Amino acid sequence: MGIEQEFKDRALTLYPGLAEAFDEYEGLLHMQMSEFEMKTTEAIRNKDKEKVLASFILAERCFRQGDEAMKNAIDVSFVEGVLSLLNKEEKEWGWVLMPELLKELYVDFWGRLRPRLRLGPKTLALYAKIEMDNGTRRIT
Repeated sequence: MGIEQEFKDRALTLYPGLAEAFDEYEGLLHMQMSEFEMKTTEAIRNKDKEKVLASFILAERCFRQGDEAMKNAIDVSFVEGVLSLLNKEEKEWGWVLMPELLKELYVDFWGRLRPRLRLGPKTLALYAKIEMDNGTRRIT
């Protein structure tokens, strides 16, 4: 069995609801990958750790073992979209589960996720003082 067929079989096992879309987009790997990405994004939103991990493992395996067409589909139609429509908390939750290879592809396209900063009153006051000392007189 080739990696493309393995992708389809495993994706359908994870998300049986993909069957109709996969049939409709037969032969259109990017469209099938996009449908898989949307289901994975939904699993992240629902914090379904088991499905998210299985999805990421499948995507990583397909990228490592796939030909250029499969690698491109994973990069463009999966990784570029998988966290894009999520709020910051959901992105951070999904990011922790994402394998390093997929993170590298994501960063190549989107840049790094910015860590959430939680500044306390003392830190804010320090930043305000630094800004005033520099003559800008504004808090950023």
